[in-house]
Amino acid sequence: YVWFGSGSNDIERRRSMKVAYKFARTAGDSRPPECPVVRVIAGQEPPPFTAHFVAWETNRVDPYTQRLRELQAEEYADKQEKKK
Repeated sequence: YVWFGSGSNDIERRRSMKVAYKFARTAGDSRPPECPVVRVIAGQEPPPFTAHFVAWETNRVDPYTQRLRELQAEEYADKQEKKK
């Protein structure tokens, strides 16, 4: 798994995927070279990912995602108010 936080940028995302694929191919453990690398986005973590973390809060909301939603709602409300 490669987890991307809400603050990660395009360069970090591309590079981290390349590093993960390279690691999977060269780890030298029992992992097959064609081991899949799964991209996980903050706030959209699937159960197979969260199962690896004992204290994972399944209802946790990423604070950056939450704030973005709030700002978008405020912007929408402002636009609706201006239309009146």
